[in-house]
Amino acid sequence: MSNHTNLNCEAWIQNRWRVVSVESLLAYPNIVRRCIECHGPVRLHKAGPSGKWPAHAENYPHHDGCSLGHTFDGTRRPNPNPVAAPNKTEEVVPILTEELLTPSEFLEGATVSVAVNAYERNPKARAACLKHYGLSCVICGFNFLQRYGSSAQKIIHVHHIVPLHKIGEQYAVDPIKDLRPVCPNCHAVIHSKADPLSIEQVKSMLQRGANAR
Repeated sequence: MSNHTNLNCEAWIQNRWRVVSVESLLAYPNIVRRCIECHGPVRLHKAGPSGKWPAHAENYPHHDGCSLGHTFDGTRRPNPNPVAAPNKTEEVVPILTEELLTPSEFLEGATVSVAVNAYERNPKARAACLKHYGLSCVICGFNFLQRYGSSAQKIIHVHHIVPLHKIGEQYAVDPIKDLRPVCPNCHAVIHSKADPLSIEQVKSMLQRGANAR
């Protein structure tokens, strides 16, 4: 595998290219995707047994002018077979919407995004979750309503604690058991690793950070 393990790629979502994690795209094989650097075709690989390797994208066919490929020769060149944006409405699959965040890790200067699945964006599930847990982040306690006023209260994210790849098409979401309100910062930290961190892990990180000051 390349020394530059590519955990992200670009996907055509809601009429524009967005940078999303390979882990999130595995559940949506029909979404048009391309290499984040050279815009060539890629194929996606699942994580290895026991996390031996993370879910990642592989340039296919190999392109020696891309640093994210297997045969990079040190000189970046445009891919001879770039993936173009779909030109037909029916080719666009806007099922995978996401909040654009800024996690701690960046790849070639591109913004990394956190994918939010359809269950999290379901207005009824979201409303039920927020009615139960409130509008404050369950990790850090940040509250947009209190800080910015009523016009910002809906900015809070709703995080699904079950990884995307473990959710089947017939999965029935439980807004109380499966969803939690989190602020964009904490949501970014949760998804800063190939395997999302748990809410408890991020709380511990936050506490360690506070104690270190």
